[in-house]
Amino acid sequence: MAVHDILLFLDSDMLPEAGWIAAHARWHHTVSDALTAGLSGYVSVSNVTPETIRCRPGSLKDLFEGRAVDVLHEGHLLRTNDLTSRDDSPFMVVAGNNFGMRRYFYQLVGGSDESFTRWGYEDVELAYRAYIRGGLVVLNRNAFAWHQGRWDQEKNLRGNLMQSGKATRLIAHRTIRGVQPGRIYTVPQYIVTVDAEHVPAGRVITTVANLLADHIFDLVVRIEMPADGEAEPFAQIREAFGMDPRVRIAPLCGALDEFPAAPFHIALSAGVMFAKDLVSRLRTNLGNAVIATSVLPDGSRVSVTRAWALPVAVLKLKAGDPQCAAEPWSIRYLGWMRLHDRMQDVQSPSEAWAFLEWGSYKCRQRFQVTI
Repeated sequence: MAVHDILLFLDSDMLPEAGWIAAHARWHHTVSDALTAGLSGYVSVSNVTPETIRCRPGSLKDLFEGRAVDVLHEGHLLRTNDLTSRDDSPFMVVAGNNFGMRRYFYQLVGGSDESFTRWGYEDVELAYRAYIRGGLVVLNRNAFAWHQGRWDQEKNLRGNLMQSGKATRLIAHRTIRGVQPGRIYTVPQYIVTVDAEHVPAGRVITTVANLLADHIFDLVVRIEMPADGEAEPFAQIREAFGMDPRVRIAPLCGALDEFPAAPFHIALSAGVMFAKDLVSRLRTNLGNAVIATSVLPDGSRVSVTRAWALPVAVLKLKAGDPQCAAEPWSIRYLGWMRLHDRMQDVQSPSEAWAFLEWGSYKCRQRFQVTI
């Protein structure tokens, strides 16, 4: 059991660069829910002895000069502009051989899933849960380590493929799961919370049935009813859906606790009028935004929200902050971090102009979209 506040993960076949610990730690001294992803260079270590490493001061880079190096996740980092784009898969760059978290946050998200018994995906699954819980995934280029052996020399493809099926059940993201109509997973993509308090059982049943008929099948409908509700309506609803695994009857509140790894949450009142495929249309409207709201034919509103924005929003609501619903703290913080990083890159007039254009574009973007 770890006793210190910061946990750093490094495989036994890794050679960390000088300053590796400090590069990770400086983030965790500042941000309590950061997930620092260090870079790993896969290189042949032929003719390199332990004594050579042990007695060498400073950087190891010169030692591997001229050797081919595979840097993990280069393609993903290029596509997402070093994780500063609106891409929703930053967790994919976290490799188990080089990352860091605060102990408190590691425990909060449930730690490592020890049911993964082979190589592959156990690190991505942990990073996914941390990201969905509101964690800030930080690319940490200064936390560099060398892997002993090229990527294609060490890959256990058979073990990785055997793990991928498990990852598909637990990671509700298109890069892992894809689109497979009709499948039911351990972690659903969408949690649709239906407020059934003071609503006749028949209307509740109709609302839930319409949601289950949505084009998007990868969802769970959570019917919230007060614990002391009338026995007859409760029995009618339970009888209507029997053992349907996509329907849960639950007490008021608690959707985030029950489904901490589901990426999208939708809330609506039972009995509202909506057209076919409400979940599908809400997801389309959401795009890359954090929350999208739609006005239904009867005038009521329904919203879809990315789960990573909800934990901070809930905490701020409890603290009485009226701004949290529209602009969670984590979004504002990440925005300032990106602004700061961009400013550091400005070294010439042309770069300054590019920075102004980028800033103007970002100012026009909205984090909340009303449909």
